[in-house]
Amino acid sequence: MADRIQWKTFDFFEVSQIRPPDDENTSFLDNNEISCVCSGSDNLFLGSYDGMVRILSSNFKVQRSFRAYDVGSITHMKQVEGTALLVTIAVCSQGSYYTDVGSDNT
Repeated sequence: MADRIQWKTFDFFEVSQIRPPDDENTSFLDNNEISCVCSGSDNLFLGSYDGMVRILSSNFKVQRSFRAYDVGSITHMKQVEGTALLVTIAVCSQGSYYTDVGSDNT
């Protein structure tokens, strides 16, 4: 019976590899420093292990970066829909959790 099962494939989108711009600001992509990702407001938000948040445009250029935490790795991020708020959660090496709500007024 297992020999008669045929799987159908459905192509919902085309896959194409993108190449981020060659820029010194994108070295974190090559170094695997990204700990979490979220999207919103036509941007891509990247959180890193060192507490940095980077905001990328639709063409993957860094629009803005800031340090959200002095100590800790960002584990979760959420851009609140319809607002300029970005909520982040980080954990420090001792296991304590920190939360931050930032506003991007650019």
